[in-house]
Amino acid sequence: MHARQILAITTERLSKIKTLPIHSRTVENTLSAFDSAFGDLWETAWKIDFLMNVSPDAALRKAAQLWATKLGQDSTDLQYDVELYRAVKEFESLQLNLDAASAKLLKDIVRDFKRLGFELSLESRQRLQEYTKQLQDVSAKFAANANNWEDCILVAPSEAEGLSATYVSNLKCDNDGNYIVTIKYPDYFPFVETAVNAQKRKELVDKFYRKGGAQNIELLTEAVALRKKIADLLGYGNFVEYTTETRMAKTGRAVKSFIDDVIQGVRPLLAAELEEMAKLKRQGTDGSALAVEYWDIAYNSNELLKHKYGIDSEKI
Repeated sequence: MHARQILAITTERLSKIKTLPIHSRTVENTLSAFDSAFGDLWETAWKIDFLMNVSPDAALRKAAQLWATKLGQDSTDLQYDVELYRAVKEFESLQLNLDAASAKLLKDIVRDFKRLGFELSLESRQRLQEYTKQLQDVSAKFAANANNWEDCILVAPSEAEGLSATYVSNLKCDNDGNYIVTIKYPDYFPFVETAVNAQKRKELVDKFYRKGGAQNIELLTEAVALRKKIADLLGYGNFVEYTTETRMAKTGRAVKSFIDDVIQGVRPLLAAELEEMAKLKRQGTDGSALAVEYWDIAYNSNELLKHKYGIDSEKI
């Protein structure tokens, strides 16, 4: 279904909910109708977002970005509908005897309207709506910049040790016969996992993690500021508290506690694995201490798989 169609259909479905008389409201024609209308809209949005992030076609990615932004902006406007809020509150006021699933759905919808600022003043709610749309736009631009970013390194044939013949045969070359290794996934991962030349691995890894360039640093700064404005306006301590409220963790403190516990549990295992990687790295040298750097992780992990478990990703 085209994005334009789903927007029109969603608008029509929501209009039907808004025009129902209060005593005609049921779970099916109000709660379920609300849930399915936005559910179908967001399903379409997720499909478009998927194309924006993974399509190899640059024109399709650009079109997907435009429609992802439009769907995000328009869905926000649809949510900020006072008449839709009134319809849900009308249903709530009926105090019907709901089953557990319907009661939870009503609770979640009312909570989400609160998170949209419907308990704030009109002026504050309008500011929140604008901040939300700005954040959607900034996020879409950030993702598009990263996805469309192009960069590469040049690798001389003498620097290609470890790379398979199949991999090298698929690389383009410049006029001097150097291999052109891009930051695109089909080039990037095999290179950082198998290239013996550590300096070239570092060069590629650095370029990979700088996707989006200086513009994305600016967009990230803008996004953080907008997130703070949203959290502050709604009375949350920070954006983490706002985000986790609707998730299993419920609070930022619970998330931090979980992460701290995981780190504590894996730290000994990490230290042991890094030591094994360091031993592999020292082979063929004078045996002096060599630290495992960030550009070594993928390569040494792959070497560890081959030496310890007999697993060769190239053969697989």
